Formats: sequence, structure tokens, C-alpha cells
Amino acid sequence: MLRLYFDEHVPLELARQLRQQGIDVLVARDAGKLRVPDEEHLTCAASQQRVLLTFDRDYVGIAEAWLLSGRHHNGIVIAYRYPSSQVGSLFHMCVNLCSRETPESMTDMLYPLEQYR
Repeated sequence: MLRLYFDEHVPLELARQLRQQGIDVLVARDAGKLRVPDEEHLTCAASQQRVLLTFDRDYVGIAEAWLLSGRHHNGIVIAYRYPSSQVGSLFHMCVNLCSRETPESMTDMLYPLEQYR
């Protein structure tokens, strides 16, 4: 099963709801990663073998830089079209993500969360 890491922009309520469904979610606050550079979030997620969920498009460039330098991560999922206030929609897409993907299928991948509607 996938393990998730939420950067500081993803709502805590989403993490709470997913945890109630048995999904392992670590949030930036609990990891001591508030107000750190995006790359540090990805490093933290990768070190714990977690898929990073974010609203931040900057991760596209970071993922490309990691690929070119031979660094690996456990996947990045970006919510492009859904504001953080739409917790219900985000919840269903995250549940679908976790039910459809495996840690192996997510390695070094970058996907839009919207593909899990």
C-alpha cells in the first residue's frame, strides 16, 4: 500500500480523513518540515518511501532535476485543478490513487491527482 507525505499546503483535514480509512499519511507539520524548501519536502518523503502530494507545480522542475542527477523518489502527485478547500473531492481521488497504484508503479513518477477521479 502507498504511504503518503503531504507538504504544508495540503489540508490537515484531508490527512485526518485518509487516516480514518487506514491510509498512512505523514504531514509536513508532524515531520518538522514547515516553511522549508520544496526539495526538502521531497527529500523527506523519499527518505521515508512516501509519495508526495502537493498543490505546488514547482515539483515538476524538481522531479526533472532529480531524474537528470540520478536521484530517485517514490512519486509526486500534484493537485492542479482542485483548491485545498475541496477536501471531499481530494479525499476520493487520494483513495483511488492508493487503491490503484503500488509503491513500484509510483517510483520516480509524477502524476496529476485529477487522473484518479
